[in-house]
Amino acid sequence: NNGNNNVVVGDNMTKIISLNTPGTLCDYILETEMYDVSSLTLSGKLNGSDLLLIKKMAGADEYGNSTNGKLKYLNIEAADIIAGGDAVFIEGGNSFYVTKDKYLPVALFYNCTHLEQIVLPSLCYFSGSHTFFGCKSLKSIVLPNNVSYIPKATFYNCFSLTDINLMSSITNIGDFAFTNCLKLSAFSELIHLESYGTAAFAATS
Repeated sequence: NNGNNNVVVGDNMTKIISLNTPGTLCDYILETEMYDVSSLTLSGKLNGSDLLLIKKMAGADEYGNSTNGKLKYLNIEAADIIAGGDAVFIEGGNSFYVTKDKYLPVALFYNCTHLEQIVLPSLCYFSGSHTFFGCKSLKSIVLPNNVSYIPKATFYNCFSLTDINLMSSITNIGDFAFTNCLKLSAFSELIHLESYGTAAFAATS
């Protein structure tokens, strides 16, 4: 666990898995149990196929439709995001994939309404918008230390978000990034912020 205390423990089924080969998470989590896992800690290499499975476990499919997933606690701090695999989000005629190592794809956790706590990989970047859009139960997120840009609508409608480590490394925040994060009250660490977009902090407390 990299010597820190970011291990998450669920109240239902807990899984701790290390993947050597990207795209193989489905070999470790059976279809019959995927919607019963409430806590998941992953290390190793994850591609789009693995991330889509996690997304479904957290309450949404690739179209943003609800699933029966119950995943609340996700720790992927020791994981590496690897390009390739299935599309994680499909809207209209557009499909969004993991196109680059270490980059979280567009709308990765879009409408994952059950997620409450997530620890992101210790080195990763946002490749585009809407990463946590509509994650209405998300209370806590641990961002990697390297993040400098939070794209458009990243945390839009994260009504429950109270705990986020907004580091001094962040220089740019996109339009609507934190809109409707009703419980967020302090941004004291944003000392190097150079620009923020339209309504980036609208309807925060």
